[in-house]
Amino acid sequence: MGKGFPMSELSSASPVMIRNVLKLSRRFQLDPDGFSSRVKVLRSLAFLMEIGIPRNAIDQFFCSCPGVLRFGVEDRLKPLLLEFEDMGFGEDLVRKEIVREPRILSMELGELSQCLELLKTLKCREPIKENIFIEGAFRVGFQVKIVPRYNVSCNDYPCVK
Repeated sequence: MGKGFPMSELSSASPVMIRNVLKLSRRFQLDPDGFSSRVKVLRSLAFLMEIGIPRNAIDQFFCSCPGVLRFGVEDRLKPLLLEFEDMGFGEDLVRKEIVREPRILSMELGELSQCLELLKTLKCREPIKENIFIEGAFRVGFQVKIVPRYNVSCNDYPCVK
């Protein structure tokens, strides 16, 4: 076998399964070394459907954030969603935000909580802080990762003068 079949996957695969993979690879002219990565993508797609992401939104994943499909389900995607749940964000909110911005799934474990902690420590007036969090903590926590600083103008906040 080539480098496309990690030992962890080979140890749980039966000889019949390996033979079938090789047979299908040859039949459809697929590189057997790349078969494992294709299986990972299929598992990621199945996971997205399991958590209720609509099919048309999954199609958008291919365009906007195809790298997410390479992430492992058990070692990356599930722990990330569990972290969001542990932070108090409901499944519906998380699903809605993922559909809106698929790059959320590319966040590292602990990254959202660090971003939110940073935002909570902002030294600014309360109306400014309220305006920053107006779209909700989940969204602003992700946005702070993309837009590293806020441009606060006195014209935007007349009460600050």
